[in-house]
Amino acid sequence: MFCREKPAKSICDLVDYLLQEDAQGSFVYRGQVREYPGPLLPSLYRHHDRTGRTYGVDDPECQHSLRKSGRSFVDLFPISGWFSTQALNPVVESPELKLVSRQALDLLLTDPVADSAAISGNLSEYFSDRLHLHDKGTLEMLDESMKYIAEDTHRRYIRDVLFSLPLGTLLGTTIAQQYGFSSGYLDVTTSIVVAAFFATHQAKAYFPVSESSAPGIIYRFAREATPVWSKKEAMRRRFATLPPSAVIKDLAAPFEGANPDYSDGIRKYVEYALDALNSGGPVGEEYFTLPRGWLKFSRLGRQETALLIPDRIVEPFSETPEPVWWQHQDPVVADRFAVEDLASRPQVEKYYFRHSESAARSLGIRREYLWARDADFFRN
Repeated sequence: MFCREKPAKSICDLVDYLLQEDAQGSFVYRGQVREYPGPLLPSLYRHHDRTGRTYGVDDPECQHSLRKSGRSFVDLFPISGWFSTQALNPVVESPELKLVSRQALDLLLTDPVADSAAISGNLSEYFSDRLHLHDKGTLEMLDESMKYIAEDTHRRYIRDVLFSLPLGTLLGTTIAQQYGFSSGYLDVTTSIVVAAFFATHQAKAYFPVSESSAPGIIYRFAREATPVWSKKEAMRRRFATLPPSAVIKDLAAPFEGANPDYSDGIRKYVEYALDALNSGGPVGEEYFTLPRGWLKFSRLGRQETALLIPDRIVEPFSETPEPVWWQHQDPVVADRFAVEDLASRPQVEKYYFRHSESAARSLGIRREYLWARDADFFRN
């Protein structure tokens, strides 16, 4: 039904069909304006270089998968959480530029000011000032070669320390993703209408897509029950023990309490988090309690967010049993590293439709609703 060759006439026809099919809420969905070539991977892995190899359940490499649940894996060039200068080799060809790049990498790893430069996207200006560079070509090369390095150094560290450590890896990373941090999980939704919005509105401005030769697509995945964890269990849960999927409202429940008030939004939360972290002690359960009812005002709640958590092949594999305070602990230090292609999961179905701007506007959902104002993010 509604295959690529015979798509639905409009997104409205597809939504009506899916709503009838899912009266019990048995599925989660992902909408895209078109089907992109290649595997379906979370944002964290989309810019990694691929070796060209894939592994299926009958291949011996799959014995090293962390959760033994994946059916098809995409082999990536392995890296560690902190890049070495070897990561520059496939990006920078000129020996002279490699020297400049290594100097830039040293700054990126050691200069606290690089945090704000990486997050704000002003790396060219930052390197121009610190390395006294004025050649436009060199600055463009540095900006390009450092983009993914910045992601796996300062941005990942900020994400882990300010979000994953206080709120657990699943909830913390999901909140951070709403503010531009890449994630190792694929965001989906329990709402067919929300999936339809993303399937008909082009990122990043999210204006409706007009008529197009390429059909839009909605993926449908089987919805699995989210485990019920205590706050302590959620904070200490490591990647190898995570479920294949999770729904955000179930993840958030253990963290809700009577205080504090983050009425000024995510900035207030970050100030509070930094103040708590600077106290010098481990994160206690008294920190980072979210106000009851915050989810319905937040972006995550309005988008009815759920997550697909890919299996991974890591060989050899080692991981600390719990996060270590103030130490960046990344489990991926491997000779072989592969990530599950989420489109290969059992019972995944694809539904296609023809684009129409008028049909997209008739969905009755607006981007201003889905992206709540900062001040509403942790509203009481």
